[in-house]
Amino acid sequence: MTEKRYVLCRPQGGLNDTLCQIEICRAYAARYGRILIVDGRQSGVLGEFGNYFRMAGAGHIFDMTDKAVPDIDSLDCYPLEVQGRVSTLRSKRNPAPGWRCAVDLDTEVALRFPLDRDHPQTLLLHQKGGGGTNSFDLINRLTLVPWLAQQARDKIAQLPVGYSALHVRNTDYRTDIGMVLSAIRDRVAGQDLLVCSDDPAVLPALRSGLPDTRIHQITTLVYDGGRPQHTTAGVADGIVRHHVATGSIVDLCAMAAASTLYVSVLRSKEGNESADFTGMNRLSGYSKLAVHLCQNKKLLRRLLGGFRFGFNPWPLAGSVRIIQP
Repeated sequence: MTEKRYVLCRPQGGLNDTLCQIEICRAYAARYGRILIVDGRQSGVLGEFGNYFRMAGAGHIFDMTDKAVPDIDSLDCYPLEVQGRVSTLRSKRNPAPGWRCAVDLDTEVALRFPLDRDHPQTLLLHQKGGGGTNSFDLINRLTLVPWLAQQARDKIAQLPVGYSALHVRNTDYRTDIGMVLSAIRDRVAGQDLLVCSDDPAVLPALRSGLPDTRIHQITTLVYDGGRPQHTTAGVADGIVRHHVATGSIVDLCAMAAASTLYVSVLRSKEGNESADFTGMNRLSGYSKLAVHLCQNKKLLRRLLGGFRFGFNPWPLAGSVRIIQP
């Protein structure tokens, strides 16, 4: 019998980063006949990936408690330096500029493997963050677990038919709120607008700046510390982690279900206020994911298990407006 071989993906970062890294590993595993194992406990879902998402077919394990997960410490491993202690290794973020992979705290070896070829080791470890649009390929294959799909459907159903949505990231990455207000004030006057943000200060600012717009919010932020919710919740208890992960997924679906979705380019990044963050490429990964689903509502409907969002006839795509200088 041919020995089973594995790719262990430990994604880091927010939801879009998480999906991007899983897709990189999924594609690699499929190419070289390996089984994909996802350990989501350090990721944007803050727990087992299988608690939130499903994917059809075989060749993947989304829950580290699954009986199909091998004894990873008994397998020969790449990188060799962590062999025998993969389950307990301590890591830190690579301090080198431009690197998003973690490094072993004891040896400082990068916790990744070259993706351009196969390797003889039974277990390959990929512990990394980093976004992009690889998430699109993965989200096209995923469905939400039934309870989460129902929760997202229920939240969307509570919103007025034809609502618009706005995403504002304003913690580690900053958005020019004044620019957003100027760009959408006339467009959303007299309309219903769902606001999703990682910064609780955004909602009162928008309510003040858009007095003629009916503002809606469907999830509750847990933290107010200038950091992304998934970053701060990483040290919280299981209930809080679950609440944050669930909220980010429900918000994503509700934004994608909107008739019009507004997203803004980022103005700057914390610690690098002088950087140029103008241009279409400076949308947050989460915004890009919402745009992808909004413009491809068949994918969103599949993700949610066939929900029609209250529209008749049901639209194939929503309108997306990118706010930029």
